[in-house]
Amino acid sequence: MEELNQLDAEFKQLSKKVKRKRNLTTLGISLLTILIVLGISYQASQVFVRKAYQKTDEYVAVLETIQAPNIQSNSRYITNNGLLSGTVTSHRYKEIAGYRVPWSAFNQPFGLFGWQNQADSSQDMLSDGYDRLTHQKVPVFYNDKAGKNAENNPKPNELEKMASMKNYVGEVALTFDRSYSYEEIRQLIPHNLEINWYWVGALGKENQASSGMPVIGYQAEKSEIKQESYEFFKKQLTLAKDQYEHQVNGISIYDKTWKQYKNIDQIAEAPFKGVIVTGRTEDFKQLVDQSFIQASSVGTTIECVPYINVKVNQ
Repeated sequence: MEELNQLDAEFKQLSKKVKRKRNLTTLGISLLTILIVLGISYQASQVFVRKAYQKTDEYVAVLETIQAPNIQSNSRYITNNGLLSGTVTSHRYKEIAGYRVPWSAFNQPFGLFGWQNQADSSQDMLSDGYDRLTHQKVPVFYNDKAGKNAENNPKPNELEKMASMKNYVGEVALTFDRSYSYEEIRQLIPHNLEINWYWVGALGKENQASSGMPVIGYQAEKSEIKQESYEFFKKQLTLAKDQYEHQVNGISIYDKTWKQYKNIDQIAEAPFKGVIVTGRTEDFKQLVDQSFIQASSVGTTIECVPYINVKVNQ
């Protein structure tokens, strides 16, 4: 009887060991499974985040090409970088007759579930027409389709005041009385002023300052848009239309602009409704009272200093 009790006790002890071992094995397998699932999930999430980043970076590059009026970028990188999200940040500046002026950075967030189209690279412009970070005045184009109401659609005429300034360089947005071809514009603007940016024209019936309507155009180099640059501009418009199209105030902004240029093959014939011009403020006197200028809006002005040379490349 005593032997049976001893065997029973040993059996129970062995049973406990087997059960404990089985539980530990089950726990180990469960933990390993969880780690494997977490690892696979993390790898999968990083694939989606990486794709979102690449798409976002491409989108920002498009905006910098077609929606940055006399605004250039010197670097683009990731900020606020987390496991499942981040922000593509573009550091920007303005080049005004040899003077480089800092401008608000453009920030485009992205994450595991993609990104949101922000529509405009001038997102930091305040309602009073100044850049949010630098507090520099933003040059705006006039939309004659918005009506003649001076309160809701003021028609700026600031060229004469700018031309009276001495020892300054500056930029001014010139809105033409009609669209002119690229070749015509090169003849209209004096050679001691530089055309930095060409504007395609108004997309809707609202004024730029209050509507949030993007300003679309193309950055020139030494006043010039070469044929290959114009073809790149058209490709970027096509990319924007096909992949980033959205409506602002009921208007498909990229499709409308693309249709305007799709059948115009040569840059010489491409129409533009305005330009941003830079140079010495005194040299703008040549443009005062010119009949082809419908409106003029001054942007950034900088006082000249002896250690920076004024550069105008026509």
